[in-house]
Amino acid sequence: ECLTRAMEQVIAGNEAKWILAVDYDSIFDAHDIVVLRTIAEENNLDILAPMQAKRESAELLTKIDDGTGQPIRELEISRLNDPYLPCLHAHFGCTLIRVEALKRIPKPWFLGTPSASGEWNDERIDDDIHFWKQATAANLKMGITPRVRIGHLELLIAWTGENLQPVHQRITDFNAKGRPSCGHPLI
Repeated sequence: ECLTRAMEQVIAGNEAKWILAVDYDSIFDAHDIVVLRTIAEENNLDILAPMQAKRESAELLTKIDDGTGQPIRELEISRLNDPYLPCLHAHFGCTLIRVEALKRIPKPWFLGTPSASGEWNDERIDDDIHFWKQATAANLKMGITPRVRIGHLELLIAWTGENLQPVHQRITDFNAKGRPSCGHPLI
């Protein structure tokens, strides 16, 4: 709801051409924003996001459109030379949205929906994915660009190891395997 209200304020101000949605755990710089805007303008895009990996994964935070409204199964490396790749959805880590296009998206823009059984499992629709579905319904021209690749912060556990040297572990490893051996017996 906060993002919706902020976007509505920008629209009401009638002064901005673009909105940049950012996330606290995305790492980028001013040059990334300039390149995003340039590519969006040159290709008449309504929404453009950079490439960003999921935390602790090589998987991209996007579904690239295969041209029929379905996600591609595998990205051809040569496509990384394209200025942008049409997408079905991306992330909000650093996403450029044309204000005029935003006005055409039906509301609510953000709405989380549980699965048919009422569970918040893999069949749910997250708030941000709802936004992308609404943007698709409004026939917006959306994409991600391989020319801008931003970072994604990850949380890392630092355990005190032998000789007080840190032992680092990812959260997914802790969840899967438990704490690492740090040279001390558990009491």
